[in-house]
Parts: sequence; structure tokens; C-alpha cells
Amino acid sequence: MEKIKKTAEELWQVKVEELLPQRPPFIMIEKMIEYDEEQNVTSTLYHIASDNPFVRDGIFQPSGIVENMAQTCAARIGYYDKLRNMPVRMGLIGGIKNLNVYQLPRTGDEITTHIVVKEDMLGVILASAKVLDHMMNLMADCELKIALK
Repeated sequence: MEKIKKTAEELWQVKVEELLPQRPPFIMIEKMIEYDEEQNVTSTLYHIASDNPFVRDGIFQPSGIVENMAQTCAARIGYYDKLRNMPVRMGLIGGIKNLNVYQLPRTGDEITTHIVVKEDMLGVILASAKVLDHMMNLMADCELKIALK
């Protein structure tokens, strides 16, 4: 099967709510901006809102960063399934390894999250994730294990 690559312009119309089991206010991504099956990369964009449940005193907390990373993985899974006319599978965080948080975004900030799938077999996805600020400075990174239901 041919590997699919979509540009930000093509992805702008994708409704992330159709790819995720979460519902507002627990959706931590706004748009997919990159999807490349050849490179196993998916990227998303998110603006930190002041009413976000993971914001404390104007700062997006590490738990929100991890949820944003996991939802970027989930969006990749959901989009892959939709492209193949399959039901969207649900993923659960099976593990977080080597989490580093270098700085936390504030309300109003825009973050970009990139995941690279390292392995995808037997219903388990291993991915590296990184979160960048609007200047492309590294804010956080980790390795995720996602178990598919």
C-alpha cells in the first residue's frame, strides 16, 4: 500500500474531534499540520487557552503537555484509520519514558507537537514526542508507549 503524505493545507480541514475520544474542554490539539507515513511523522498545533483544565496560574502544566503529546499520537492513529475507512481506534497511554520539561507555555502561547513513530506492532505504538514553542525552541520531549484498544 502506498504511503500517504499530507501537507498542512490539506490537513487544515481535518476535524480533530473526529479523531479523538476526548471532548472539550479536554481536547489538547487544534489542528494537524503534518502527516507523513513515509517518515512516520505527525505534527499538531495548539493555542493554550486560559480556561484549559491543565492551566494553573496562567501556566500550562506538565500533565497537559503529556496529554497534548498523547493526543497527537491519537490524532495520527485516528487519521490513519479514517484514510482507510476503518473505525477510529482508541489508544491509551501505556508508558512514558525519559520525560523532560524544559519550559512551560503560558496562556495565549502556541505550541507545536511532533511525534515520530518508532515501532507499530501488535497493537502497541512506540513514539518519540517533542513540544516546541512558536520560535521552535524545545519545551518538552519524551518517549510514549500507546496501547491500542
